[in-house]
Amino acid sequence: MTGGWLNSINLLTLLSRGSFLLFVFLPCLIWVVNCGQPAPPYTPAEALTTFDIEAGFRIEVFASEPMILDPVAMEFDEHGRVFVVEMPGYPLDVGATGRVKLLEDTNQDGFPDQATVFVDGLVLPTGVLRWKKGILVTDAPNVWYFEDTDGDNRADLRQAVLTGFALSNPQHTVSSPTYGLDNWIYLAHEPAIKTIVFKDKFGDPGSKKRFPNRNDGPQLDSSTGNLRFRLDTFELEALSGISQFGLSFDRWGHQILVTNGRHIRQEVMAAAYLRRNPSLRAASPVADISDHTTRVYPITQNPEHRILTGPGSFTSACGISIYLGGLFPPPFSQVSFVAEPAHNLVHCDVLKENGVTLQASRSGEETEFLASTDSWFRPVNLYVGPDGALYVVDYYRRIVEHPEWMSDEFHNQDSGPQILYEGSQQGRIYRITPASEEPVPLVRNFPLGKASELDLVEYLNHPNRWWRMQAQRLLVGRQSARAIDRLKEIATGGRRPEARVHALWTLEGLGQLDAALIQKALDDPEPGVRENAIRLADSRLATAPGLTDKLLAMTGDAHPRVRFQLLCTLGWVDSPGARNARRQLLMRDIDDEWMQMAAFSASDVRPLNLFDIGVTEFGDAASKERIAFFRRIAAMVAAGSGPSGVRQLLRKVANAKKPGSDWWRAAALEGLAQGIGQGSKSVTEGLSSNRLLALYQASAPPVQRATLQLLELMEKPLGPAPEPLIRVLLDRIDDRAADPALRAGSVRLLALFGVNSRFSLLSSLLDPQEPPEVQTAAVRALGQIEGIESGRLFISKWRELTPPVRLAATVALLSRPEHVELLVTGIENDEVPFWTINQGHKIRLVMQQDASIRFRVHELLRKLEGERLRILERYRAALSLSGDAVQGAQVFKKSCDKCHQVEGVGGRFGPDLGTVRNRSREELLTNIMLPSQSISDNYELYVVELNNRVLQEGVIGSQTPVSVTLLREDGTEAVIARENIRRMYSSTVSGMPEGLEEEISVQEMAHLLSFLTTSAVPPIQ
Repeated sequence: MTGGWLNSINLLTLLSRGSFLLFVFLPCLIWVVNCGQPAPPYTPAEALTTFDIEAGFRIEVFASEPMILDPVAMEFDEHGRVFVVEMPGYPLDVGATGRVKLLEDTNQDGFPDQATVFVDGLVLPTGVLRWKKGILVTDAPNVWYFEDTDGDNRADLRQAVLTGFALSNPQHTVSSPTYGLDNWIYLAHEPAIKTIVFKDKFGDPGSKKRFPNRNDGPQLDSSTGNLRFRLDTFELEALSGISQFGLSFDRWGHQILVTNGRHIRQEVMAAAYLRRNPSLRAASPVADISDHTTRVYPITQNPEHRILTGPGSFTSACGISIYLGGLFPPPFSQVSFVAEPAHNLVHCDVLKENGVTLQASRSGEETEFLASTDSWFRPVNLYVGPDGALYVVDYYRRIVEHPEWMSDEFHNQDSGPQILYEGSQQGRIYRITPASEEPVPLVRNFPLGKASELDLVEYLNHPNRWWRMQAQRLLVGRQSARAIDRLKEIATGGRRPEARVHALWTLEGLGQLDAALIQKALDDPEPGVRENAIRLADSRLATAPGLTDKLLAMTGDAHPRVRFQLLCTLGWVDSPGARNARRQLLMRDIDDEWMQMAAFSASDVRPLNLFDIGVTEFGDAASKERIAFFRRIAAMVAAGSGPSGVRQLLRKVANAKKPGSDWWRAAALEGLAQGIGQGSKSVTEGLSSNRLLALYQASAPPVQRATLQLLELMEKPLGPAPEPLIRVLLDRIDDRAADPALRAGSVRLLALFGVNSRFSLLSSLLDPQEPPEVQTAAVRALGQIEGIESGRLFISKWRELTPPVRLAATVALLSRPEHVELLVTGIENDEVPFWTINQGHKIRLVMQQDASIRFRVHELLRKLEGERLRILERYRAALSLSGDAVQGAQVFKKSCDKCHQVEGVGGRFGPDLGTVRNRSREELLTNIMLPSQSISDNYELYVVELNNRVLQEGVIGSQTPVSVTLLREDGTEAVIARENIRRMYSSTVSGMPEGLEEEISVQEMAHLLSFLTTSAVPPIQ
């Protein structure tokens, strides 16, 4: 097999990007190979000629059909054998056609020449990991252990070791089992996604994640993201981040994640640190570490894209792998590779330190590490092998998108049309190595599986992480007592810092790591070793006081990542010395929000003390990060310090007289309001309306606005209105020359004293000549008036109201049952055009307890669907009009960028429209005008019902073990504590507003379609 491949390899090496010979021979080559084959599928030999690879690298076929079919994951074991996961059933076949093949090299040339079905009968398997004498395989709802006990290369031991995972869309099930530096097994996982078309096949929401047959074991709920487990001790933990298909680690054990649209992310805050202080409601413990846009550069000829997968942006990023193979030359010695199957390429980023986190930068400008002109090339996973090569797992299919989001001709519930399975009898694994005169050899006569315990220890010094990790796994699995002395020698004096770290964690896995070794490692010259030594000290602080003393002396460490880990670890220590050390660390890096989160996560954190420190240390120097500091502190006071803590904080804010303090005073009040609004209503008894009113009257506008947020959280009305204050408010409201924000605030404050007698004044403010802030404040106040008079007013003036005022009016109408009736009647009578009601509020209408209201709303929705179809027919004229992309950019800015992004410009509520450039104009028009028929994955509207029955709607922005963040249509966020969630569910309605015909003309639609489909993106100004 290999001789023919080597001839192709040498030819391809000449064709690497940057080679002079490329221009001489390429026309001839294309004629020779592709003559008579203008389109895929190609044979493996032909496919090699379609690649454009980074200069200095070469690519060859490692394995292909018929040996392997439909590969999605792979794993080398210590004997040099390769386990390959095959998923022929994707996208619709759940008939247990999945397999794991075992590939072997019987002639010792390094390439596999024999394949055996190691296990079959799997549903849609997604990942494999060598474990003990067998393998672990992820195949929802289970993680399986398979072992061959009789030596025939077929598994005869089959055991589910973890269960409860959702079988939702196959692109989103549990995957990527990975052995971590800390001896835990990590899984990529995201909660079940909403399935509409194929809910019978993929509607399983999952259950508690648990070890089967262990009723007393740990359990994780269905909202869990990534997780880790240990089979020897039956430990199971939820992690902070979510990864879709793939996860990886850098050399020091930092977890690197990927989702379809975000190609590289880092889990920064471990879940254990977040859980110990539930009052800390961090928005996200995960950082997007890319320093560039999501733009990619495919070279595909005649690509076939059917959903949000047009050339231009990441849309199917997966299979991320941090390269630590020790073979590639600089600058590729520490890079990340990520597969992008929809665009037929592999993307590469160079990784470097950026304070607490990593930073990922493109390895090349406007090029990709590997790209193919072949539209069937579908790289889905990447693997660094024992030879240091990068292995590319190519699913090789015509279509990789799931028909859940395709048009109706693909919605065959039985087996799907044949086009979905074109290529299912093919599949390849490619091997990428540096280009050289002599090809980089594969590993033959594998020594690792036969190595003694002492030999295994020496492999911890190997330059390739694969050998280090396999040696560590084998030593821990064997519980190798004879290796302990040599491991201790390497831990303190190994020549490679990576070897020292592996030795430490191997000793930990053997139960032989003592505090003295950790203490020595804390003095290691390599920051990565010191950082891991601090992590290892976490569980020993109570029993080894000497370790604590050593940690307290490390606050001056020069490396930010070491200081961050130190701050996280010292959060377990409740002592004056630890609090002083944490203060020093925090103040040194106060403008780093990750350091703030680490300090706030301490189990004994005293937010009021930290508040005083902040005021003293930097209260006269505002910055974005310092404003965030005071907001977080105050939110923590509201969430965990009770009414007395709230009163203390308010006194500190009220008593501050120093000039220049308004910024932190306002930030503190905003944080209190945020914390109370997130479910800490019981602490409102710590608020005094008289004191807040006094603070309002004595303060500058920023503090007034923040004080008003707190006043609005109190029981209403506030009580007898102070006459002098009322006169001031009325005069200010009447002064049209005054600042609109100040006037709006005056309306809001006036309403807190009761509004039943203010109908005439407030209704007069619903005037087109009034600023929208003032009208919105008036609407909110009118909504509090008993009876239906205000509701009738809203309906009568509906067509005069601007969108933000209409939004406030809708909220007011939905707050009272009698007003809901008015709203539905207004829609039926066309006084309120249905398109002016946003999708979240349509959901609220559909969910009304009154059955007659629900019936009427359903009838309205059916009527609306017919109207939308007629409007779509009218707008089809845009398809035949000439459009201008530059003018289309301005249409996008006017009507779309509140919710959508292109090239990083715009909002995050809806999908990035940079990903749709290769879709047909007709398909785009349909999705724009009929948005609920094409809801993009991860952009479903969710409804969260709080324990107090209040409903919140939005798109999920991020999740942590203790909170969920919703992105709202108006651009705001709501961070909701999980303990306050009664239930949470997704809607089948798109969040995209219907009624764009009121904003965009047919000609403007032609411009917008041109903008969305052009490859040269005009600037959005």
